[in-house]
Amino acid sequence: MIYYIRNLACLKEHFWQRAFPALDAARQVRTLRWRAAHDRNLSVLGYLLLRLGLYKEYGWRQPPRLVYGQRGKPCLHKGWPHFSLSSCPQAVLCALDTFPVGIDVALPSAFSHSTMPDALLPKIYNAQEISLIQGAADRAGMACTLWAAKESLCKCTGEGLTDALPYVLSRSRPRLALHGTLTSLPLPVAQHKAALPAQLRLDGLHWAHSALTLALCRTQRGGLAAPVCHEVRVEDVERLFLR
Repeated sequence: MIYYIRNLACLKEHFWQRAFPALDAARQVRTLRWRAAHDRNLSVLGYLLLRLGLYKEYGWRQPPRLVYGQRGKPCLHKGWPHFSLSSCPQAVLCALDTFPVGIDVALPSAFSHSTMPDALLPKIYNAQEISLIQGAADRAGMACTLWAAKESLCKCTGEGLTDALPYVLSRSRPRLALHGTLTSLPLPVAQHKAALPAQLRLDGLHWAHSALTLALCRTQRGGLAAPVCHEVRVEDVERLFLR
């Protein structure tokens, strides 16, 4: 299940201060590392979406205690259920699953030629991906889609963003099964190289009502359905967790 908030325009600058007591100690520390109030608001909302999902799906009422892996991946101190958080200036998302999961949301406008010139592309994309980007009718959209796919995969595996980022979609491990908007990309992912079953399912999600690009990576298993999205209002988390 994916929980998301899009009505961020209604947030007041001091929202994170009101919500601070609803966070566990580790998230409080992480939130204070951000200098801008908007970034602190996004950090707080991600945690509150996690609380909401845990309450709705598992009946958790207490603030979950988070621990962070060597590469910064957050997880619950008991290790289960699995979750992933992502945000951009227009949305905050939380994915919950019984197996490892990674999610990413991004704005195509952040990948325009002026923001990401050709000289920067090799730091993120391999030669074939760069060819796709430069030949696409929507250059920014293609670059954004590939970025979201890479980041959600790295979050799912827990490896984080590394120097190998240009090759995370094309290397032999883990094997990927592409779904949703990603199936139209002619990428040499491992599923095209081997007959072995895919290990991970990578979904590209298209929101017709917004300019956002989403990607969700989950552990592959039989009968895994397309992801379900549930929109949450800021008022919902305020009513449940803020006093």
